[in-house]
Amino acid sequence: MRDLEGFVIALLYHTKRKGHCDLSYIEDKPLKNLLEKLAVHPHFNDVFEVEIAENLICSCLYTVMSQGKISFNNSDAIQFLNDLYESLKVNVNEYWIIFPLKGASLTQTIRYKDFVFITGDSDEKINVLTRLGKTTRNKAVERATHTRISRSEHFFLHPLLAIRINHQNNYVRNVAKRFSFYSNSILQAIYWGKVHPKYEPSLIHNGFGIDNANHLLIYGKKDSQISHMPADFDTTCKLDLDFLNEPTYIKLFSAIFDELMYKGGSGERIIVNKFLNGFKFLKNAIDLERKRQLYQGLSIPLLLLTTASESILLKREDQKRSRLSVLYSRLVKMDNLLNTEIAEILHKIYGWRSEFVHGGTEIHKDFNEDFSDGVTTNTYINYKKFLANLLSKTVYFISLVERRSQGQTMYSKEEIWYKYLNNQWKKGKSILKKT
Repeated sequence: MRDLEGFVIALLYHTKRKGHCDLSYIEDKPLKNLLEKLAVHPHFNDVFEVEIAENLICSCLYTVMSQGKISFNNSDAIQFLNDLYESLKVNVNEYWIIFPLKGASLTQTIRYKDFVFITGDSDEKINVLTRLGKTTRNKAVERATHTRISRSEHFFLHPLLAIRINHQNNYVRNVAKRFSFYSNSILQAIYWGKVHPKYEPSLIHNGFGIDNANHLLIYGKKDSQISHMPADFDTTCKLDLDFLNEPTYIKLFSAIFDELMYKGGSGERIIVNKFLNGFKFLKNAIDLERKRQLYQGLSIPLLLLTTASESILLKREDQKRSRLSVLYSRLVKMDNLLNTEIAEILHKIYGWRSEFVHGGTEIHKDFNEDFSDGVTTNTYINYKKFLANLLSKTVYFISLVERRSQGQTMYSKEEIWYKYLNNQWKKGKSILKKT
């Protein structure tokens, strides 16, 4: 923690000059500087929450100032940081963020690391909640009843995903919506990028009539840990989640989630944010497909998917059609398609995209609104699978940039990413002559 000592000493002297310990993040820059450093410091990663830390720092300052010291050194800073860490740690508890995967199907509960995909009838779900909350079954029944009556009548009629977090209450509340949204999005990407057409969802199990399931439940052992909040996104995840019984897919889900939600690369997050945008646009496009609003066609979902590709793979000035045709043929591997066929599909997709953006032309020709077989529908689905396959390689691409950035200061991580893509473009652009 030596990199924090100077900030602590600056804060101690600042407090000494002010003559009191009632400091605030807004008015006292040394406090602001220390809090911002603590927020990204690996030693405090599992205990830090800004509001609690601000209050505890003021308490620690009062302890130090009451000793009447005139000057401060590194030993004082180390003691201060140790006391702060222990105070923060006391408030850490085990929580579960639990939310519905609306319309999904799952034949058995799956547990992997900090994730539990919960299925079964209400009794079976309550049995799992009893174990997760480490309470009596009567307590779990009481809590489930409260959730059904006061928050979400249909919450327990869908498969649920529970994510375990050991942290501060405020931290858990702050990340709950983010964790649940991107979990849903990652599942969609893995299914469309790696699994489809296996495990196609049953037409019978569609969740019709049980749509009031758009809340999140924060769960724990103590009653004070229990809370609810609106999801603020469409929780629909109309997938057959039995594919997660295959170890490859559950491990991939966990790895992508950890990379995006916890690790996120060191320092610059711009590459991570590119992939987060990709997952977001994919989920939104799938939601629009499912709603099938009158006269919608494919244009808006297609625009969302192409925006995702551009966000991840292109600079603003890059030519879209030719460059993405080459990059997808290099970066994505599909068992049933040659590289030239991937490039041809991208070329066609960007023709449709341009017709819509520049001329308002909707795509209806050969399009079946139920997404059954058809030339246009299949082309669109293939492109969605390309994007999802790319997103399924998130961990690989972020790790690649991390490795290439180590030990050098000449290029930013964004520049390293674009250098890698440019190299793929140079190696593969001859494919344009074959399409």
